[in-house]
Amino acid sequence: MNVTVIVPVYQALDDLARCLAALERTLPDGARVLLADDASPDPAVPALLERFVAHARLSVRVARREANLGFVGNVNLAFAQSAPDDVILLNSDTVPAPGWYAAMLACAASAARIR
Repeated sequence: MNVTVIVPVYQALDDLARCLAALERTLPDGARVLLADDASPDPAVPALLERFVAHARLSVRVARREANLGFVGNVNLAFAQSAPDDVILLNSDTVPAPGWYAAMLACAASAARIR
């Protein structure tokens, strides 16, 4: 099963920094992450994302929207950009705990109807 963790991003620099640090600590090497920046007007946000990409041991892509699409529009486009992978949607103000990723994958694998 190929999985992409999608993190929709809009502003909230401090929360985003905590989330990215937690992803780096809790995801396995090479895990796929799509950071979907919904045209954050603060230039510090794309700068943080680019620094994260440059130093992460994960497989990280950044999709920066040219115009703000709103949460649903941004997430729907991120889903399309992640196809055909399964996805885990993680808010940018989330600080995932150790073991979260394996638990999500185990849950997804527990029944054929979970997709």
